[in-house]
Amino acid sequence: MGELIGEPIPESTGKPAGEKELTKTAEALDRQGGGTDDLDISSFPANIQSDYREAKTCIDAEAPNAAAMMCRRLVSRLAIFNGAKDDTTTGPQLDYLRDNHIIEDDLYKAARMVKALGDEGAHPPDEVTMEEARAAFKITQAILEAMKSRVSHKR
Repeated sequence: MGELIGEPIPESTGKPAGEKELTKTAEALDRQGGGTDDLDISSFPANIQSDYREAKTCIDAEAPNAAAMMCRRLVSRLAIFNGAKDDTTTGPQLDYLRDNHIIEDDLYKAARMVKALGDEGAHPPDEVTMEEARAAFKITQAILEAMKSRVSHKR
């Protein structure tokens, strides 16, 4: 089991994390300053800003499947922005972020949860709950926050 800022988090199995694991991870990130409602994303490229706004719109509209898919898309877009290949799937893109020390292992594991939940939202018969979608959004916000310093170096 890994740790997310001093708190245990489940190992990624490639299967969607349970609602409790997602929520616990999001809450741990929240306590550390990630997952804020007023996240400033103006330094990110327009396509990342657009995906972020769309994910937030899905949360506000209480469209959990769509929100989960948009969070997954957003972490994929962030990986590509940071050098991952755009002709591969989200899993290897997240591996790239971890392997190149762009995100810490704990955020990598949290990002894998977001990916798995986005997969669940995209493929019937699975359904994503609003609590899961909100947790995925908070995790995605924490990933954006962690990458903010890298954006200024890329521009």
